[in-house]
Amino acid sequence: MMIVKRQRLLEIHHALTQLAEHARGVKLAYAIARNLGRLREEVEATQKAGTPSRAFQEFDQARLKFCQALCTKDNEGRPLIEQGQFILGENQPELDRLVDKLKGEYVEAISEREKQLAEWRTLLDGEADAKFHLVALEDVESGISADVPSLALLLEPLLGYVIPEG
Repeated sequence: MMIVKRQRLLEIHHALTQLAEHARGVKLAYAIARNLGRLREEVEATQKAGTPSRAFQEFDQARLKFCQALCTKDNEGRPLIEQGQFILGENQPELDRLVDKLKGEYVEAISEREKQLAEWRTLLDGEADAKFHLVALEDVESGISADVPSLALLLEPLLGYVIPEG
């Protein structure tokens, strides 16, 4: 058993999920499946704790509709997005006005969401018990397809937890 911060458990779960798409070897596929199974309950509980309320989701959907309606679009009418943000240009002030009005309708939901996120960050920083099924680095290397982009970045969260260091 190992004590791990919940944030790290989410990172490990994400890395294992991505790695599963490229696993070709039996040992690696088995280790991934075992670890995903062992992490599932803690990961689901942590994610559920961070799920926004229905009222906040309504606010966010309305905000997104405004963004999509006012943003710059390509020749096929699809919204242009740069670095995760809609490109609004001269429509930014109009969006700001609409969103400010919308915020007035969802004051309580937004306040509750901000409080929830603060508590959730504290939860992520907290520790949980985890037991990992270890897999040797050579089994990872021999059990993975050659077309994995950024393999080193993908494996980083697993080192010392699922893949023993050294």
